[in-house]
Amino acid sequence: MLNKLKLITYLSALSLLALISQSAQAEYSADNMNKKIAQANASNQSWVKNLVAYPLNLFSLNEFKQLNYQLTYDFADSPTQAQMNIILNGYLDDSVNGEIIVLTFNKKGNIWQVNQVTTQVICDPERQSSGTICN
Repeated sequence: MLNKLKLITYLSALSLLALISQSAQAEYSADNMNKKIAQANASNQSWVKNLVAYPLNLFSLNEFKQLNYQLTYDFADSPTQAQMNIILNGYLDDSVNGEIIVLTFNKKGNIWQVNQVTTQVICDPERQSSGTICN
């Protein structure tokens, strides 16, 4: 009976992780981000012309302690491509400490569009050493 309970708990946790992962994939989809950018541009929101403001406008940034990001352009004058590495730390989670989001952009006219998004989870080292799952 105890083993069945452990299995059910484990499977429930995996199902929850899958739902969270699907939600994160939707939020981090380049297509979804580009739709937000297009809508903001159509309503003349100024942030779409300032790549530095993109993280604050494209993501639901809550429930973490620290946000850091690095922005690199292909050229200092008249850039056409960029890469942004966003690091979120201090998640309110039992095993996940944060994540790294890497975005690549191409400039189309005066607007930056998301070309590719990759993410990597930062596991809590204390939880990982105890065998807790972090994907």
